[in-house]
Amino acid sequence: MKTIKVQNLEISNNNPFALIAGPCQMESRDHAMMMCEQLKELTTRLNIPFIYKTSYDKANRTSLTATRGIGLEKAMSVFDELRDQFDVPCLTDIHTAEQCAIVANHVDVLQIPAFLCRQTDLLVAAAQTGAVINVKKGQFLAPWDMKNVVEKEHGTAHNIYSEDFSMAGKTGTVRTEYWFDDWASNKRYISSFTGYFPAENPKYSCIVVIHKPDTKTGFYGADVSGPVFKDIAQKIYTSNHIINKIKKKIPEFRTVQNSFNSYYTISNKEFNSIPSVKGMVAMDAIPLLENIGLKVKFNGSGKVIEQSINAGEKLIKGATIILKSI
Repeated sequence: MKTIKVQNLEISNNNPFALIAGPCQMESRDHAMMMCEQLKELTTRLNIPFIYKTSYDKANRTSLTATRGIGLEKAMSVFDELRDQFDVPCLTDIHTAEQCAIVANHVDVLQIPAFLCRQTDLLVAAAQTGAVINVKKGQFLAPWDMKNVVEKEHGTAHNIYSEDFSMAGKTGTVRTEYWFDDWASNKRYISSFTGYFPAENPKYSCIVVIHKPDTKTGFYGADVSGPVFKDIAQKIYTSNHIINKIKKKIPEFRTVQNSFNSYYTISNKEFNSIPSVKGMVAMDAIPLLENIGLKVKFNGSGKVIEQSINAGEKLIKGATIILKSI
């Protein structure tokens, strides 16, 4: 039986009932804090595992005049405060692929709205964040359609893909030392990847656990431990000459640390002109561009292949740049 970990909660058919509850939309910071405080007190008293749910934008309102929430930009800091003050995991809806990487840094569960559960780009982008995903009202779909949804969301381990041989596994990201007073300002995680290869006829298994990775360079298991697992698998296959049985030439690959250093060397620069983000994945490219004052629109999922403002052009803060990926 599969078990889903959300912070320190374990959710499965074999575990106690867990409650996902909260206001339909985030009306204000004070309202969100008040609702979460009361729900946390109630569920703690009843010993019920609890995930706080609210939406920063209810985009499915039938009326143009209906209230929808306080919006993405204002809501992210509120989610941070909710998680830190009440020590509860948070869930919110996402509606577009470009929102996924941004929102996943501030909540624990990304929820796919009922009528968006067939949207490939949204599902893949959500999976690539490494966050837990909740497909709302999956009963809208036939069982054979739900299978396709799950296959689109397999991407928490997208970093271990290889054209030469198959690998499979499960990522893990948990908070640690969150009981210390300084956790909010110095967040610490344990990132893991447990996998085996070849996937169709396993011969090797491996567990990679990284304690307290540098959060400035990433902390999700998919981003930190997954690439290390892949490097180990590539090395074992190469050393045992198994790779020679494959007709395709092994593509060159970088170590996870080199990948991190490349990105974060760029992100720490002072920019007067537009940087090139071609070849970067969305979850790296979007925050980099936003941090230097640009508004970002993102079409597709995966690595960036085009950017609407060319590298080297003068940086105008507040301008909108459109990224396109494969």
